[in-house]
Amino acid sequence: AGAAYVPIDPELPQERREFLLTQGEVKVVLTQEPLLEQLAIPEGIECLSVDTFESRKNDSISFVPVHHPEDLAYVIYTSGSTGLPKGVIIKHQAVVNTILDINQRFNVTANDRILAVSALNFDLSVYDIFGILAVGGTVVIPSAIEAKDPARWYELIVKHQVTLWNSVPALMQMLVEYLSGQLNQSHGTLRLALLSGDWIPLTLPEQIKDLWSDIQIVSLGGATEASIWSIYYPIEQISPVTKSIPYGKSLANQTVSVLNDLMQPAPVWVSGDLYIGGVGLASGYLLDEKKTNASFITHPVTHERLYKTGDLGRYLPDGNIEFLGRSDFQVKINGYRVELGEVEAALSEHSTVKEAIVVVLGESEHKRLVAYIVPSQSSVDKAKLPEGYQPSQTTGVIQDPVEKIEFKLKQPGLRSPSPTKETISLPLSEFDEAQKEAYLKRQSYRQFLMQPLPLEEFSQFLSCLLQMKLDDYPLPKYLYPSAGNLYPVQTYLLIKPERVSGLSGGIYYYCPR
Repeated sequence: AGAAYVPIDPELPQERREFLLTQGEVKVVLTQEPLLEQLAIPEGIECLSVDTFESRKNDSISFVPVHHPEDLAYVIYTSGSTGLPKGVIIKHQAVVNTILDINQRFNVTANDRILAVSALNFDLSVYDIFGILAVGGTVVIPSAIEAKDPARWYELIVKHQVTLWNSVPALMQMLVEYLSGQLNQSHGTLRLALLSGDWIPLTLPEQIKDLWSDIQIVSLGGATEASIWSIYYPIEQISPVTKSIPYGKSLANQTVSVLNDLMQPAPVWVSGDLYIGGVGLASGYLLDEKKTNASFITHPVTHERLYKTGDLGRYLPDGNIEFLGRSDFQVKINGYRVELGEVEAALSEHSTVKEAIVVVLGESEHKRLVAYIVPSQSSVDKAKLPEGYQPSQTTGVIQDPVEKIEFKLKQPGLRSPSPTKETISLPLSEFDEAQKEAYLKRQSYRQFLMQPLPLEEFSQFLSCLLQMKLDDYPLPKYLYPSAGNLYPVQTYLLIKPERVSGLSGGIYYYCPR
């Protein structure tokens, strides 16, 4: 039809969907009949259902056919640090270069079939659809329910004789774990696995080959801003001393470089910033010249247009590049690029939130986002506090352990405090000689008492145990079965009923700093 497409997840909040439709200058929405009512498409945008499209004629919509490689192909939105996503503009020439290279390099033909498990708003789907169709192959598209079920993936792979797999490592890991429990069954005819978008566990390639002995496994990397992929590494044997699978070498008509602060190639083994150049580069960010100019630069010597990925890497002696991770606060969760600042900005808009800090916990496929919230004073005032608890009125020192999260996470190396926000330096605790000696000797404070321990003595016990100044820290006041994995717990306390005056029995967790 000559139009570019903008994939939008229908499960996004309505406000975000409206932003993408408006900022993306969308004229027509193509969707399914069951989604029409819940989408609430803004006025002025034509909405067509694929279920009734053939029986409908609409002369009011017209598009100019594509005549040139420089014409726009698609816009995919990625996470943005200001709380608003960025629309990446990709032209036909850029993405066609990647598709033709992959198909030729790995001998993809009309006999191949691919299982499309990636969401349409994730750029791996671009290859799932157009990559395989470019050679006359077949796309097997699971339903919305099937797309999240490895048991159904397996059934579709066998039923439709799927030969190509393309996903983030986490989805392949799910499939492998499912099939490992299916004894004496055919695992299908996969011949090529393309893994990208996140770290590949060192054990995964061997697990894949245990299921499909002749399969070719390829690690791919790049950015949405560079037409799906820009670098590849065929995975064969993994050395026992290998710490990570190499990022690899550049694809055809593309460059991936490790440059230092002077924009010079970094020496072997020396880390530097990763830059992508070549035919695959995006035109920029839709209607955002400022962000485009910040991310897409011109090399001062070669005058080559480059995209600064925000990743770190280094050259290996064999010419491959090793990926070292992000240089900013962007992370990848199951292949989706997430800007921590965007999540923090969204949380901070809530009226009851004073401060929000988002971090990543877990490794590999178990990564998850965790938000630490500092409530606003108004929400604290309205909160139901434990009986007998009086918030401290001391100025200059933050008393509540919850508020200390803000300072705990913003230590050097984790988060830099905003220059526009006032910060408070917490004082170091001071101890008398007796307390220091008791701590160093690790004296036992186990006591057998006939009467409940007075609250003051219990407080003194904590002060010695944790090397803290009693006046600066409140008593434990959170009673839960467990703090879980989300709270920065330092000490658990099991208090039996009627053993400490003023505290009921139970398991307390105490985070003093």
